[in-house]
Amino acid sequence: MDAQRIPSRASATRFALAIAWSIVWRIAVFFIAWGSITAPFMVVGQSRLAGWSETHPTMARFFGDGVVALAILVASWLLMHFVDKRPVKEIGLEGPRRLTKFTLGLGIGVVWLAVPLAIVWFVRCVNPVEHPAFPWAAMPVAALALIVNVTAQQLLLCGYTFTMTRVRAGLVPAVALSGLLFVGYHAAGYHGAWLPGFNVFLTAVLFCLARSPQVRKPGGWSAFRLEGPAWATGGERAKPNLGRLERLSP
Repeated sequence: MDAQRIPSRASATRFALAIAWSIVWRIAVFFIAWGSITAPFMVVGQSRLAGWSETHPTMARFFGDGVVALAILVASWLLMHFVDKRPVKEIGLEGPRRLTKFTLGLGIGVVWLAVPLAIVWFVRCVNPVEHPAFPWAAMPVAALALIVNVTAQQLLLCGYTFTMTRVRAGLVPAVALSGLLFVGYHAAGYHGAWLPGFNVFLTAVLFCLARSPQVRKPGGWSAFRLEGPAWATGGERAKPNLGRLERLSP
């Protein structure tokens, strides 16, 4: 019996390693394709973005996130079509009632942000920081840029890497791997603190389990800034690097 178990265990190990390798090299090719598609746009638009970042930060963010979202979508199509031989709509582009789900996701995001903010505000753990007059004229462009940003975030989190890993290894490895990758994408904003990264991981797990492209990641511009301890404000992740709203131009 022991002699029969050894080959079985060895076969299982080889199979697991083969699955892991198939996931790793596909993710590597995806990132290479994503970077190769993004690089020309960023190089050509670098000088313009440098000027926009101060005078028109909304347009700079819109251009940058738009390029990223488009590059992710094209890279996903290339991998799904030529490597995985599956329709690209499986990365989260399929499903009925898209507008209804988008509206529901937007509402969930607003409540998700409002409830914890109200709690920490009520117990006086954070305080609003004064800011100039609210630039209502910039809101349409800011809203469009925010939609592009969360689309790129969702494609990155629950797009090709999540779908491919789930097909090849199952839901749990897909959620864990996508969550860890998502934490890594935002690592520059943690500044050594563990709580923001943990919060990002939990957020990634939630959205991967929801697995709906219309349930959007809440985030973006805010009408005010907060000062307080990192555990209450979320650290740098509470102030996404999208340009403060009071600096936006119409």
